[in-house]
Amino acid sequence: MIGSSQRHLQSGAWVKIKWLAKAIQNLDDETEFIARDNPLAAQLLIARILSVVDRLQTQLALGKVLSD
Repeated sequence: MIGSSQRHLQSGAWVKIKWLAKAIQNLDDETEFIARDNPLAAQLLIARILSVVDRLQTQLALGKVLSD
């Protein structure tokens, strides 16, 4: 799911990943463009991106911390 997600870590900390509206729009635009020629490639791209983003919740060193 794109938007916002939270996960509770064993340490007791919560990790929240927030998608910027611009990032969601860019991802939408890019996958629509790719899907014109190759719908399967667009689906695989989305699946890969979401998988990597989900991994950020358990492997915090992969991401960049931004202030609110």
